[in-house]
Amino acid sequence: MPAGVCGPGHGDGSGVGSGDCRGGAATTYFQPVPEILRAYGVTLVTSDGGPPPACGTATTGSLTSQGTAVEPKSGYYEAVAGAHEACLTGPANTDFDLYLQKWNGSSWRTVASGTGPTSTEKVTYTGTSGRCRWQLRSYSGSGQYTLESTKP
Repeated sequence: MPAGVCGPGHGDGSGVGSGDCRGGAATTYFQPVPEILRAYGVTLVTSDGGPPPACGTATTGSLTSQGTAVEPKSGYYEAVAGAHEACLTGPANTDFDLYLQKWNGSSWRTVASGTGPTSTEKVTYTGTSGRCRWQLRSYSGSGQYTLESTKP
């Protein structure tokens, strides 16, 4: 949209734009950031230039609608006592959930979970040693996921 200023931005920090005031009359076009983010269904994440926060070693996979996956893909990992942490991210407009499960000798039991309304989940759990796995479930939608995790 045309704006009444010359040069980048609009002055209030809520937009991006460019223009040229050389040679007399000029028009600067201004695009409000919130409007364009809504139009494309995206979120703007800013930082101080440092690396994004990480939860550990990354692995990727995909979930079908209402499907499940297990990480590690080998089925489980042996853990010593201590803290387990994982961060799950998936596509926009989906709802993937994350469960830390521990083998009790006869079946898998969920000991911690992240079940928010999006595909971004973080789970932290401190426990005893044993056989563990991460289970991912699609509550709605399908697509690629990234799971970053650390084990004690």
